[in-house]
Amino acid sequence: MDRLAFYWFLRRRILPALTHSQRAYRDVLLSSLKARPRWLDLGCGHQFTPDWAWLPDPDVVARLPRVIGVDRDPSSIKRHQSLKGRVLGDIAELPFAPASFDLVTANMVMEHVRHPERVLREVGAYSLQMGHSSSTRRIWGTHWCSLAHSLRSA
Repeated sequence: MDRLAFYWFLRRRILPALTHSQRAYRDVLLSSLKARPRWLDLGCGHQFTPDWAWLPDPDVVARLPRVIGVDRDPSSIKRHQSLKGRVLGDIAELPFAPASFDLVTANMVMEHVRHPERVLREVGAYSLQMGHSSSTRRIWGTHWCSLAHSLRSA
């Protein structure tokens, strides 16, 4: 058995339920979209997830009352096909009224932010009390979740 085959054999034996963080993000996102939230995607780039993880169903996204993406890169945000609204700007300084969104996501973004605590405070102000935010990154996942929870409780 070559090394790669051995790796996959062991992975299936030891961690059969292991999934890639982008697939886990897709699953949580699809579950959240069932409630038809007003959605803000921070650092949206040119698509919600990599092509191999999820290609959004245009009908699902079209049924949402609001889908807005914020990004600093004008070429990326211009190419994003699924957004209903685009905001070119800094995710630490959002131009929205309080409680404007039910769902706030930041897929693979927070590790690039200089002051993540400021962004998370902004997220708390712009999402409804019962809303939630989702940020994926394997290495920081637990840290971001606990930090978001503590800022929300403050």
